[in-house]
Amino acid sequence: MLWLLACAVVAWLAGAAGWLWFCAGLRHQGARGRAGRIAVQLSGFALLAGTMAGSPLIALAGAAFPPSALFLMGRILRAPALAAELAPWALGGFLLAGLGGLLFLKWRGARPVWALGVALLAGTLAMVVAGELTSRRAMCAEAAKHGATAFMRNSFSWSLRHPRREYNFEVHALSQQDDVTRVWSYQHMRWDVIPPTVSQNIDAPPHRMVCPRQP
Repeated sequence: MLWLLACAVVAWLAGAAGWLWFCAGLRHQGARGRAGRIAVQLSGFALLAGTMAGSPLIALAGAAFPPSALFLMGRILRAPALAAELAPWALGGFLLAGLGGLLFLKWRGARPVWALGVALLAGTLAMVVAGELTSRRAMCAEAAKHGATAFMRNSFSWSLRHPRREYNFEVHALSQQDDVTRVWSYQHMRWDVIPPTVSQNIDAPPHRMVCPRQP
């Protein structure tokens, strides 16, 4: 086991050293320069992804060697329904901003390779905005099934930084209706009932969400 861990550490250090070499080519011309600029943008995106996910170690590891940020894929795989809804928005923001940035940079006579960073940032922003709207709509639709019209919730960006764990006291959203307490699960996109012995230890989210009336 220790041998495998040591091999993994050595492999990561070798990968990080190679990646930093690519980044060092930032100011060069030709293929080396393009590779350096792309590497820097991917490192920045990995740093942003790790920071938004509330994982400082993954953020720093991703900045040094972006494939390290793939560890965050585990969260996406645990919430496939949500990921499927957000993917078109993230992809659309990425493509539209990338194309617009490419045309703008060419028009300004700048290096078009920087359009990649614009596209990654826009795709991330589109995902967060869509996640906020999607989560509100889903929470209200599911809350209506047990007769609730209001509940307490945290923002989607907060939830990205605080993945739900079995024994933590903070939740994505909290609904109390007819003496029954429910918490929101992004994994299943539904409200889960929790027993009173657990609910009394839960810290209620700060924001009150009132659902619009159904037509």
